[in-house]
Amino acid sequence: YNEQALVSRDELRGPRHDVLLEIDSFARLNLADIHLRRGELSLAGEYLETTYRNAHDSAYFMARPRWKPRCLIALGELWLARDEIEKCETFLAELDAQGFTDGFPFRKHQVRAGRLKGALLSAKGWPRDAKTELKRALKIALELENPTQIWKSHQALGNLYAQQAKDRQAKTQYGHALKVVQSIADGLTNPELKEGFLYAAPIREVFAKAKGSS
Repeated sequence: YNEQALVSRDELRGPRHDVLLEIDSFARLNLADIHLRRGELSLAGEYLETTYRNAHDSAYFMARPRWKPRCLIALGELWLARDEIEKCETFLAELDAQGFTDGFPFRKHQVRAGRLKGALLSAKGWPRDAKTELKRALKIALELENPTQIWKSHQALGNLYAQQAKDRQAKTQYGHALKVVQSIADGLTNPELKEGFLYAAPIREVFAKAKGSS
């Protein structure tokens, strides 16, 4: 559907061109997130780099404060996945410089940014600071009552504890993540949607880690 949106945007240029460019930005970011989850970093990078260039184009003004922060976070995640710590820090610095970390239109992105900062601090060998950042992200997620952000934050904390061989703490966090995921699955009444959710790679990882720590 996101790929179709990009094709449709090119076919529907006209008086509402500004709105079409907003759709273009969100579609590219959605596709980048999909490829990031699949580990397809090159494809994710193509969509993100195009969106980042467009963020500096005056034509792409519609809703830019809503999608540019998300682009910066995803670029940070991309470069961290490539073990390019300095490049990850560059995009986080831009995020901070523009005040996006405190003034997000969507607070769920504050959680995502916090998890990225925690992962970066962990990669730099600062587990105590990483834990502080991840706990702050989890606190915001719980305040928002956002199930997706909650389980992802619990899992990120579990990963941090596992890296430190703190098995009991890791088990607790993975258990919390699993409980939230199961709650989401239980709320899906459409069998096809439920099956697709449970068999998605990120969700299978939650089950695997919870099982592996038991």
